[in-house]
Amino acid sequence: MSDLDLAPNTIDEALNISAGALENRDKADFEQTIGYWRKQLAGIPAVLELPTDRTRPPIKSFLLDRESIRLPQNLHESLQLLCGREGVEIFVVLLAAFQTLLMRYTRQEDVVVGTTPGARVKDGHFSGTPALNVIPIRGDLSGDPNFRELVARVANALREALEHREISWVQLVEAVEPEHDASRHPIFQAAFSLTDSLSKTALQPGSTSEPEALNIDLQLHFTTGGDSLDAEFVYSADLFDAATIRRMAAHFQRLLEAIVTNPHEQISRLPLLTDGERQHLLVEWNNTRTDYPREACIHHLFEAQAARTPNAVAVIFENTQFTYCELNARANQLARYLVNLGVGPNVLVGICVERSLDMVVGLLGILKAGGAYVPVDPAFPADRIAFMLEDAEVPVLLTQESLVSNLPRHTAALLRLDFDWSNIAIESSENLPIRSRAADCAYTIYTSGSTGKPKGVQIPHCAVVNFLTSMAKTPGMTAHDRLLAVTTLSFDIAGLEIYLPLTLGASVEIVNRSVYSDGKQLLERLNNSSATIMQATPATWRMLLEAGWKSSPGLKILVGGEAVPAKLANELMQRAESVWNM
Repeated sequence: MSDLDLAPNTIDEALNISAGALENRDKADFEQTIGYWRKQLAGIPAVLELPTDRTRPPIKSFLLDRESIRLPQNLHESLQLLCGREGVEIFVVLLAAFQTLLMRYTRQEDVVVGTTPGARVKDGHFSGTPALNVIPIRGDLSGDPNFRELVARVANALREALEHREISWVQLVEAVEPEHDASRHPIFQAAFSLTDSLSKTALQPGSTSEPEALNIDLQLHFTTGGDSLDAEFVYSADLFDAATIRRMAAHFQRLLEAIVTNPHEQISRLPLLTDGERQHLLVEWNNTRTDYPREACIHHLFEAQAARTPNAVAVIFENTQFTYCELNARANQLARYLVNLGVGPNVLVGICVERSLDMVVGLLGILKAGGAYVPVDPAFPADRIAFMLEDAEVPVLLTQESLVSNLPRHTAALLRLDFDWSNIAIESSENLPIRSRAADCAYTIYTSGSTGKPKGVQIPHCAVVNFLTSMAKTPGMTAHDRLLAVTTLSFDIAGLEIYLPLTLGASVEIVNRSVYSDGKQLLERLNNSSATIMQATPATWRMLLEAGWKSSPGLKILVGGEAVPAKLANELMQRAESVWNM
């Protein structure tokens, strides 16, 4: 049973406007009222995006629960003083505060709240005459106003709405023509009301058992009398847990305390967190200190792992693979060759190769030589490749014979990892002396240039080692894992796919471009692989679903690169062991 009656037939009774009386009204005034509501509610958001504990059911059960708080007497007194300074009733201040709370929870600046104001407007002031209208008040919270400015907006919106209240709910809905959805109220999903318990002024319609009256996600009802001010949150038990609403009630009280302390503050900056939450967030959550190899470089971690598990499979590409020992040896040979070409600490080396074993050898070889690689995707337009090579001033460019003819003009020394390997293989396969420090650059990756000229961003070893150490713990990886790598080197997260397995004794399976860009081929590779982990963008995961992917029970899914829709996340969780939003 609800404290706020939103049933159309009950509202008509409360308004005491008979069909005959409506027919006798001046047609011009009625059309003006209809026009006001059409304009006022045009383009309202279909949904108030409150974060819920459960997915909204197609048809709500109308099961409600309640959470009540009594505001401290000093807070009540401070609110009354604020009302006096602003020249408004407490109804207006509390409604403005409720709209602020909803904005902060939803990040929506356009918020519609159903209200039952019990005062009529006369000469710009509230006269206190009871009114039983259920009126949608559209809150304009755009521009991040301070709270005093918002109060003025709310008072004006309420005044105009009351001047146009002579309309039935059915007529209002017909005029606005909102999107029909059986799971939510057609105009608003949050409501606000206030009752004066001393004067017995009922500021909301009487209770009803009509199910239509309960189709509201969240109601905030205040009862005031004497020195007391009580708030009751009435909420849909389909959507919210009691703990969530208790937290919301505490946030609302904290918001009111901040409002009376500094009503000149912008509403986005008014604090919501309780002292306990601030302690938890700022102290406990921020206590992220941990031990990790702060002085190590990426290739140092790989070399240590190669010493521990030399015969374990490190990297696979199609029908070929390298053990840790083989990969380390080839990377050492390349590193020594690069040193002879002048590569040393913080020297940028371009690498433009197709996805292959050569790619991994090239990356580790550059790092072992002390250099920092600049990944250049062979699929990039020639002018972008030319710009990157010129801007980075790379003295050496690693590539493959098949790509040479497509490269733009450049001044770098060209080293083909396939065609020139017989010369590289002459070098020693032993580890090199330490040539780089943790603070040195590991790679320089270029931005897309969508907001202007592409920019090279330098990433030091210590940042990558920090990241790898964290990811090894959560979501976690062990030597028994195999990661299916599908990300191009030009994306930063490719470092995770390659280096995390190679620093933990796991294996990484490189997927070539033609496979990872085709849903059916990628699905076949995933099904035939022994992969236990795969990282990809939501677009790639959707591509797999569209290709008919049914299930990979032992797969740990990492999703990154863009926001993950809840629908996609739910579909992935049905098909894998776990899903991690990166």
